[in-house]
Amino acid sequence: MNRVIKHTGNHTVTVFLDDEELAAVKGWAAANNMISVSDAARELLRLGLLSEVAETYRRVAMRNDVSALSD
Repeated sequence: MNRVIKHTGNHTVTVFLDDEELAAVKGWAAANNMISVSDAARELLRLGLLSEVAETYRRVAMRNDVSALSD
């Protein structure tokens, strides 16, 4: 049976973490005053994606010999 799901902008994703990964997320959440583990996981995902985008941009810039982007 197919269910119709209205997209409201929020989606549920299930992620399985081992004990070490969960401890790391909880520790990061506590260190960054996050309200919940879910909030921390979302922020860590966002930061990881931003990091990947930045790295891709750096690689393209280097390939195009844009020296103004170096740190």
